[in-house]
Amino acid sequence: MYKLIAIDLDDTLLNDEGVISEKNKAAIQRAEKAGVKVVIVSGRSYSSTKQYIKELALPNLTVSLNGAYIQDPMDDRLVDGFPIAQSVTLELIKDIEPFEVHINFYNGEKVICQDPSEQALFYSQMNRIEIDYVDSLAELSKTTQAGKLLMSDNQEKLKEIKDLLQKKYGDELNIVFSKPIFLEVTDKKASKGAALLKVAEMYGIEAPEVIAIGDSENDISMIRSAGLGIAVANAKEIIKNEADFVTFSNNESGVAYAINKFIFNESQEQEVN
Repeated sequence: MYKLIAIDLDDTLLNDEGVISEKNKAAIQRAEKAGVKVVIVSGRSYSSTKQYIKELALPNLTVSLNGAYIQDPMDDRLVDGFPIAQSVTLELIKDIEPFEVHINFYNGEKVICQDPSEQALFYSQMNRIEIDYVDSLAELSKTTQAGKLLMSDNQEKLKEIKDLLQKKYGDELNIVFSKPIFLEVTDKKASKGAALLKVAEMYGIEAPEVIAIGDSENDISMIRSAGLGIAVANAKEIIKNEADFVTFSNNESGVAYAINKFIFNESQEQEVN
């Protein structure tokens, strides 16, 4: 029997309008009432995930910044964290300065950028959060730890940056795409999979009793770590290949279908949104 369901937010639980469908919401609340813990595992900052945790009335630990932070939404307490070493952050920022890409620097609940830009405004509106600004992220990194760095630009440029960072920092950092225009960097110890297993351990739940649902490269680790890895239909092919099952898309309440099928054994075809 599955006792914990880990769910990614963007392009998985949320539809393309950034909304949780009524079917997804009902299935999650039904699972919670049945004693199954539902845990949000996101690349977003905790401040951005809180709105959805409140909407779903979830009391469980939550994972943010691709596994860099584990927090308790009941009191916003940081339970565990794996930030990037400051020396590495500073060097990395200097390495990518010539590419002139937008960078988000995450510390705690704060998202910090060097200059106001179209990317910063887009990210702020998409995630419904405020962004702080500083004169220099390189200077900030000398005194402040980053839970995650996110670079935003066109995919081709980001692929070039990923190759560079992978060669230089591959043993120290996780470097993954969460969207074609978002390249994310965390400490090697921080991944959705590692954080999910840590949360499960805190609840006394074994890996085979865990379901993980996701869509992007940054979800691979938790799909591999869970007893049952599920990809939504809109997921990248590499994610579908890693998954044990492919459910409906994020616009078709795929999370609800997966929960009803594997928690409540309701495998009949259902009308979807």
